[in-house]
Formats: sequence, C-alpha cells, structure tokens
Amino acid sequence: MVRSGKLGWTELVVLIVLVGVLGAMLVPALLRGREQSRSAQCEANLSQLGVALHAYRDAYQYFPPAAIQPDREAQVSLKRGRSDLKETATVTHLNWAVMLLPYLEDGEAAESFNAGRAIWDEANAAGRSWELPGMKCPSDGYNSPENAYVLETESGLTATFARGNYAINGGSSAIYTWPGNTSAPVASGIVKRQVGAAMRWLGSGVAGFNAACAPNEFPCGFSNIVAVDEVRAGIRPYDCRGVWALGLIGASITYAHGLYGDAQGPNATWWRSDDTLGCPRLHEELGRERIAQEGMSCLCDAYTPIQATSRSQHAGGVNVLMLDGAARFVSDGVDPDIWHVIHSRDTRVDVAPADFGSSSRGGAAYTTTEVPASTAESLGVLPKDAPAPSEKHLTNSIGMQFVEIPPGRFVMGLPDEGARAIEQVPAHVVDITRAYWLGVHEVTQEQYEKVSGANPSYLHKGGWGGWRLKTDDTTRLPVESVSWNDAADFCLKLSDREEERQAGRYYRLPTEAEWEYACRGGLSVPYRYQRDRAPDDDSGENGGGSEGHPRTDPLPIVEVGSYRPNRFGLYDMRGNVWEWCSDRYSRDYYARSPRENPQGPATGGLRVFRGADWVFCGNPCMINMHTAQPTVSNRYVGLRVVCVETKDESRGDVSSAHEEGATP
Repeated sequence: MVRSGKLGWTELVVLIVLVGVLGAMLVPALLRGREQSRSAQCEANLSQLGVALHAYRDAYQYFPPAAIQPDREAQVSLKRGRSDLKETATVTHLNWAVMLLPYLEDGEAAESFNAGRAIWDEANAAGRSWELPGMKCPSDGYNSPENAYVLETESGLTATFARGNYAINGGSSAIYTWPGNTSAPVASGIVKRQVGAAMRWLGSGVAGFNAACAPNEFPCGFSNIVAVDEVRAGIRPYDCRGVWALGLIGASITYAHGLYGDAQGPNATWWRSDDTLGCPRLHEELGRERIAQEGMSCLCDAYTPIQATSRSQHAGGVNVLMLDGAARFVSDGVDPDIWHVIHSRDTRVDVAPADFGSSSRGGAAYTTTEVPASTAESLGVLPKDAPAPSEKHLTNSIGMQFVEIPPGRFVMGLPDEGARAIEQVPAHVVDITRAYWLGVHEVTQEQYEKVSGANPSYLHKGGWGGWRLKTDDTTRLPVESVSWNDAADFCLKLSDREEERQAGRYYRLPTEAEWEYACRGGLSVPYRYQRDRAPDDDSGENGGGSEGHPRTDPLPIVEVGSYRPNRFGLYDMRGNVWEWCSDRYSRDYYARSPRENPQGPATGGLRVFRGADWVFCGNPCMINMHTAQPTVSNRYVGLRVVCVETKDESRGDVSSAHEEGATP
C-alpha cells in the first residue's frame, strides 16, 4: 500500500511533541549560552579596567584615588519629598573611573569633563551622562538610559548620571574612624588626615577620598587583593547604586562589606545591608520584601552613603578584578573570612582563586530574633548555680598577680536587656570544667617591657601619645598597641623565663569563653545595654567604673586597679584597655560551639579581643569591632594572661603560634 505524503494525525502529534521536547531542551541551553556570553563580557570589561589601572600607575607611580573632593566639601541637600527627612551628600569632583578614561581609549569622553568643577555642575553634564559600553555588564537589566540616576537637590538642581557596573574597592574595614576609643576600639577602619585644606580619607582597600595607594602598600602582592568589584545599577532612578562617574560609596565605590559590617559578602541579603542614598525612599515606595526580591537589600534609614557591597545578576556570585589584572568569579557562598581578606591591605596571607568558591555559610544569613532577658532561666542556669569566689592567689617571678577562677556553668552571649540579638550569635550554655589562674590586672607596661624588652604603648613617654601624659611614670599603665602576635609572643617569652620553668608554669591568652565567664564573675545576669552609662554605674559589679566621668564620654586609660574589682576579684574587665583572647573569629561560632570549654573556631584569619561590657549581642555586634587581623595593633587593645601550672594541665599551644595572617 502506497501512503500519501501527508502526515496522519498520530504522526503530527508525535512531531509536535518532539518539537516541544527539543525546544524545552534548547531554550535553557540558549539562555545559559547567552548568560555565559554576558558574563564573559563583564570579565572582559574588568580586564580592560585592569590594563587602564596599571597604565595610570605607570604614569603617576600610584593607583587612582576613589574620588577627589574639593578643599571645601561641596554639600548638597538632596530632595526627599518629605520636609522632615533630608539627605545630604558630599559630592565629589572626579572619581577613579573618570581618571581612567584616557587609558580606556575613550579620549572624547575624557575631554567632556571639567576637572575644576563638581561632578553635578552643568559643566560636567555631558560627561556624567555618557553611556560607556566598557562600564556596562549586559546581565544587569537595570543598566539602561531609561533608568539613569537622577540626583535632585532641595535647591531645585537636577543632575542626570549614566549607570555603571563597576566600583573600586574602598576596603572591607569598619565604617568607623580608626583607632576608635576605649568604648569601641576600631582595629581596622577609616583613617582620616587633614592635608592642607582637604581631608584625606582612606579605608583598607586600594583607594580612598583624596587618597591614593602606591604599589609598595600591598604587602601580600597584587594577586591577593580586589581592585574593582562588580555592582548593580539602582532599581529606581533615585537609587544611587551603580553610577560610574559618581564618586560615592555605593555608586562607584564599595566599602565596609567585610566581617566588620552588616553588608557582609557578595549579594548580601540582610535587610540592613547597603547604606546608600535612596534607600529610605525605596523602602517607602517598594517595601522591604520587594527590595529583597530584587536582591538589592539596603537600610531603610540610610541618609549617608557609608556601606555597600558587590552585587550582580549572575547566578551564584559576582565578578571581581584583582589588582594584578586577573578577573575572577567569586561565589555568593564564599567563606566570609576570605571575602574580607581579599578586600583588605592588612592581609598577610596568600589566597588561592579556588578559595573564592568555598563556603562556610549555612542557612539564612542575617535574620534576627528576639531573645528574652530570662534566657538564663530558660536554659536552666540559675543564680544559685554561680560558684563562690576563690580565695586562692598566686604571684609569679615578676610580680604578676593571679586569682583562681573556679569552674562553673554560665550563659554566654546573653543579649542586652531590650536589645536585639542575631541568630548567628545565640545565648548558649557553656561549662568551664577546670579552674584556671587569670591575671588580677591587665599586663602593665613595666611587666611587658621586662619580658619583651620593648614598650610599644601609645601612652608612653617614648610613644606617639607621650605628649598626652601628665607624668613620665607609666609603669602601672596597661600596655597597649600590641597585636595578637605580640601578645602570643609575650606569653611564650614569659613561659621561657628560667624562674617560671623551674616553678612549672607557662602562660597563654584566655579563651573568649574563659574571658566572658571571668568578667561576669560566673553569673548569667545581663548587663543593661544603654548608650549612656547610668549615674550609679560605679558599682564595679563587672569590673568597671565611671566615677567623675561624663556619662557619654569613654573612660580614660588609667593605672591598673584604679576601679573596683568584680565578684572574682578581677580589675578592669569593663574598663581600661580591651584584651586579646586566644580565639579565632567566626560569625556563626556561638551557634555551633561545644558546650564544654570552647576554644574558638579551628580556622579563620581574625582574632578576638574583648572589653568594655561583657555583653556580646545587641545591635552593635553587627559591626564587629572586637576582631582584628593578628598582625594589627590598636592603642586601646592590650592583654591579660592565664597562668597554667603544668601539674594541673599539660602544656599546650593555645595562643602561642605566631601568625602571618589568615589561615583559611
């Protein structure tokens, strides 16, 4: 039987199904191919920026500053639409991207800028609105002329800017000014310096405001630090993120998105993440959930651009340009410690590109929860369980005094009354199962110099702050300006003294759990969090005092033992300098630490120091100022040591290993 050339219904249905199946298979492949092409273009653009950065360096012997501000800062009040809330911004003249134009073979765009006028000035209208293909990542659907950034001022000025997807690395540091104070030491933060009539402002990255870095300022080499991050264009015309010619944090500069900030890591999801211009209006018009769905989380009351992380619309991560010119893809799940160190000049460690995809994150990153003040009771720890203070004391060969801290159980990380805690840092029960000898006082300058042969202290007649002293006798002032490495070396040298060896004693730094347990006096009751000290906050209950000092001023550094001791007979646990602990730092460690004698995370590039209040939680813990690279020192950080008698505990190596930097 001869069949006609026409298809029957069965064959036609089969053919339609086959075409549909093939289409279903081909469409995702086509989409993946298209995204791969877009991502490749992003990387190619970054590579071109790398060539331009080094051409600029060859011409000037330093890399470009993030932005140039005039001698007198140009403050503009930005239009908000609500008279009771106004944003102000310091608007720059030229930024790094404009300075690179001659080296990007875009001379016409470069000539359209007037370097002597502010970027929002009409003289720079043509330049700032220039659509540069090299500043676009095709994956970002919001980077288009229809979504140009519009800066509006209360005076009626309107300035339009083209979007861009690349921002120079201002650093992963804290948003606070180094070195902080006794209430809040800032180990790695903004360094401000007046240079003539201008202010030089530099974080831990590769560039700052009126501040440029020379090649020799990167001790770990060009391959270990990010030069340029990928960023996204703002999702509304008033959202300033992703603006190539605007020298503001969030627009063309990333900053404070390492372990010290709450915009931690690429594509950070916590609702407070970015602090950039336009965020309050986004929350008013779109709401927190819609902003989160867009992957552009930011703080609802951010009226100053101070914090912004890297963002993209690629699946699973962002592109970055290393200072050596290599473009890399970094996973959203990258270990937060790795993300921090590759954005910091403080880094003293080699980081392999393979580490960029490693992950130690688990679950939702930055959700918050209320923790009641009755947590101690709910976890089964009652005041009657607190151990009685010990009457045992010990004095070593150089006159350092120690008191025995009895074993006991307490709730570590109990939040401040009425404050919020984050899930990564929950209150948890800790058992200290062994007694230990802890220094009654912080290590003094005299003791440190006797053991180490040097005195690095800021408040010392030979130190930078010697002019502040009212007396030359600093023997009983606590030693400060010591790094974690310095503190560990002190413990080693003190342990190696002949008298201490003969006595069967060695020394180490306390663990963070030991420190907090001792500071609390073995109790689990919370200390009420408040910005101002209460008038009666001179009880010394936790080892601090405020007699004679204004309620809002940080306590000064004074001779050890000047304030009253706490329940265990320890002085200055909440006063004087902060103190190094042996622990490495990980933001989620409290959620996974062992119950008995926790020693801190096994890996990590930052070390913990503690002081002021023993409270760990509360809103300030999101800006983790109590951690630092082991090579970094601060004039408000010193140490207190534990004495170990070898008959009670085998000689260990806690806190005794000198570190070059992070140990991922």
